[in-house]
Amino acid sequence: MMPVTCSSVGRQARLPVRRRGSLTHGNRTHPRFPNTRPIANATESLREVQSNWTTTDSAEVYGFETWGAPYVTTDASTGRVVITPRGDDEFRGDDNNIDNNEHNESITIDLFALASDVRARLGSGGPLVVRFTDIALRQASKLHGIFSNATGTWNYGSRYQGVFPVKCCHDAELLTALVMDGFRNKSGFGLEAGSKAELLLAIAVMTRVRKETTHQVMLLPETNTEVSLGRKKENKFGKHEQTPDPLLICNGYKDEKYVRLAFAAAASGVTTVLVLEKPSELETVMQVMRTSDDDTETTRTTPALGIRVRLGTTHDGQWGATSGDDAKFGLGAFEVLQAVSVLKKNDLLHKLTLLHFHVGSQVSDIATIKEAMREASQMYAELCRLGAPMGFIDVGGGLGVDYDGTKGGSGLGGGSSVNYDFSNYANDVVAALQDVVVRTGITPPVIVSESGRAVVSHSTVLVFEVVSTDNRGGTVETREGGGVFDDLSSFDLDRDGTDENALETAKNPKPLTLDELRVLPPSEFLLHNFREVLNGLRRENFLHATRGDDGLGNNTHKGLGNNPQKPNLQEAINDSKQFRLEADRLFKLGIMGLENRAEAEFLFSKCRARVFDIAKHEHNKNETRFLDLRSLQKQPSKWYHANVSVFRSLPDVWAIGQLFPVAPIHRLREEPTTNAAFADLTCDSDGRIDEFVAAGNLATNRTSSQRASQSSVSQSQSHSAHKHSSSFLTLHHPMADEPYLIGAFLVGAYQESMGSVGHNLFGSPAVVSVTAIDNGGRGVTVTKETRDEKEKGVEGVGDESSTQTTDTTTPRGNRSSQITFQTCGDRVSVTVTRGDTNADALRDAGIDPVELSAWVAGDVANTTTDERNEKKHVSLAQTYEDVLTSSTYLER
Repeated sequence: MMPVTCSSVGRQARLPVRRRGSLTHGNRTHPRFPNTRPIANATESLREVQSNWTTTDSAEVYGFETWGAPYVTTDASTGRVVITPRGDDEFRGDDNNIDNNEHNESITIDLFALASDVRARLGSGGPLVVRFTDIALRQASKLHGIFSNATGTWNYGSRYQGVFPVKCCHDAELLTALVMDGFRNKSGFGLEAGSKAELLLAIAVMTRVRKETTHQVMLLPETNTEVSLGRKKENKFGKHEQTPDPLLICNGYKDEKYVRLAFAAAASGVTTVLVLEKPSELETVMQVMRTSDDDTETTRTTPALGIRVRLGTTHDGQWGATSGDDAKFGLGAFEVLQAVSVLKKNDLLHKLTLLHFHVGSQVSDIATIKEAMREASQMYAELCRLGAPMGFIDVGGGLGVDYDGTKGGSGLGGGSSVNYDFSNYANDVVAALQDVVVRTGITPPVIVSESGRAVVSHSTVLVFEVVSTDNRGGTVETREGGGVFDDLSSFDLDRDGTDENALETAKNPKPLTLDELRVLPPSEFLLHNFREVLNGLRRENFLHATRGDDGLGNNTHKGLGNNPQKPNLQEAINDSKQFRLEADRLFKLGIMGLENRAEAEFLFSKCRARVFDIAKHEHNKNETRFLDLRSLQKQPSKWYHANVSVFRSLPDVWAIGQLFPVAPIHRLREEPTTNAAFADLTCDSDGRIDEFVAAGNLATNRTSSQRASQSSVSQSQSHSAHKHSSSFLTLHHPMADEPYLIGAFLVGAYQESMGSVGHNLFGSPAVVSVTAIDNGGRGVTVTKETRDEKEKGVEGVGDESSTQTTDTTTPRGNRSSQITFQTCGDRVSVTVTRGDTNADALRDAGIDPVELSAWVAGDVANTTTDERNEKKHVSLAQTYEDVLTSSTYLER
């Protein structure tokens, strides 16, 4: 079947009416694009593109296919990013797939339309965390399916069973969906906790799923056979069973309360494994076991035990320091022998059923996995030899994500890419274990992994708006159309219509005599020379000159050189840098005034922009000889100010320099021309995104004409091709009539859970959970709205294909207030959880907003009774309360 594209939430996006070759909507014409009329409704904005630029070009620049497949792609008709939550549907529950019906066709969701609709419903321009639950479910199913294939390939006599580390994402609904899907596809997918709070969350999720599935039965369409989705009480922990119970792996440092909680979970029927992270924990576990009120010694009423071993295998990735002998967790060989001896003496060795190791997060090289598996497999066999019943080997995390799309070819280490895929990983894990099984004759253990990053990274996109721009280099911002920002990097002096005095002077400098030059003040003399440099960089001077320059001003074509008008780019850069420094010195000495200082900054930026423009548009095979030019070209020409906090929403960007794919989610049929970096809202110089995936350099199969169509992008980024990262991202001009929305992709792991609480008191963004709904009952049940409620909905979404219900329960300000609606013909459920208010952010910092309000109100009560002053204080109190209950981010 053809895929269903939800290009507008609640209805299909409609193209504006074509009239006389242009797109029209209303009566306004934009001054920058006289043949294109802006479209007021952001969810229907389709701008006429007056170039050969296509979404294929944009996909190549931003790398959607390299890091986003099969979930992220582009729509050629709208020029927007679309999300396919179920990918190619290859791994969707194997033979238990209940989607074999008319609703099994692919669903694609227009990300810009979704974000625009949610922003309109919230009445806020703040950032959105958009989570596609089905992507995480598919990744977990894919991992299970690939491991099943690997066990079959190697004739391995056991199974794979995954667990999700709660620390990667604390979203309770996502955790529930993952465990529920494990029941649904019979993979027994469980959870891993590393603290008491995470254990409380995991137990609640596991208990909730067990209750909902105990009596649930589904009918397989292929066989018409009823299969119970609940736990089978007669099954014993550790036995190879067709539908395994999900595991609850208890990692992290443990005190007595942690251990007691794990025992209580096991007694309630949750299959629990307590993993010993250090030798001292064994005594705590045995003490709780001795004082347990439950005298029934069965593996069902008390947790099984596991040992985390400290391997000697190390790696060179981002987290390589956490591996080997210096690892924070785990027991060495001597400590393992001690633990086995203590368990034997206390008649508890029969509880030891799992060996666990973790070589490090985001392992970039598959060779590390191979070495770690050889070592861990032998350690497992030794524990079997020592008399432990065993049965499970937990290979931990480490399964990496290809953030930059280079398949390990970036050379940037473990934080950016991996040189393997799921199949390579699974085959090497299974092969290492099978080798030990054949050599030693041990029973093949169940393979457990804690692959959190690989499961959820692709599922989440951070969407934020560019609210303003600033030119680098001190240039006065040029605005069009009441807030449209002009790009200096492609500024044409002959076409510019601005009226700055400095620019007019640079275009038509007055000829001065020697006598006039001699009497000029130092600052005016400097600016005169500066204007001459800029005037010499006019494009026609280059077009009329020979193309035989060797990059250093030396002519290589006889009879065509010695043209005094031909600009020497290297010399222009050198002169402009020198004049800028001299202007700064004159200002510091009080010789130059502020107006002249501003003109010097303006001229410096214009000279640099003009050099960039010539270098981009005029091909020169020796261009790479301009060392200073190459250095400057690697710098962004503009700051794009983003309505987001890096510390809250992308902490790994700040903390470890993590590369996340970043790209605009619309206007992909327009050629981007501005080299920019992002500055966030925080009052911190580190609050920025200034390192990007240089995806445009990865493509090698384009034709010359196709490459020429993106010359302004590929040439400027080619200098960083050797490392596949760039200090800028090539973006579009923000337009006055439409928000410019950017997506940071692959941010599903750790970013929300590790977001810095309290930095400038920016709170959690709104969270948008998107889930496909199957006929089999999977998904969120949504209450239909009444006709009156529908008429009150947002324009463009209150039709027959859209439903909405709002829960106004607000235990923490507006944080728990949710908006829920359906789209794509009621096939997709969208649940929006409002972001933090200023009051919520204050509470997170340990400050009582009610007390603060009382201080302000008390000040009003204690003031004079003068009517005018009273009105001022009342206004303060009212404004204070209004801002207290509003978003921490910039609002419309």
